[in-house]
Amino acid sequence: ELEDKLATEVATSAKLRTQLKEAEDSEKDLEKDLEIAEKKIKEKLQLLEKANGAIKAESNAMISSQKEAKALSEETQELRHELAQEEEKLQEKLRLLEKAEGNMKTETQALKSSRKE
Repeated sequence: ELEDKLATEVATSAKLRTQLKEAEDSEKDLEKDLEIAEKKIKEKLQLLEKANGAIKAESNAMISSQKEAKALSEETQELRHELAQEEEKLQEKLRLLEKAEGNMKTETQALKSSRKE
């Protein structure tokens, strides 16, 4: 019976180690996704800033170029919309990362507890 308990503990420990490794891998993947999303947001922000700068320059240069300014304004709105979507995705990935981190901590505690027993 003691051997059965020991075998069960060993199996549980192995399972927890596997789950911990999977959680760590998932966290790394989420961190990579987060870095990619942050880079995209920065690029979108730079495009947005460029578009805003272009809009201001056009407005100051000529009132007759309103068609072009309107097109740039629409592009800015699209970029803002895309930026908002990227920010939402980033927030979701951050929530997933925090959840994975919490799971990893829980699994680590469970693994530590199972080792003590």
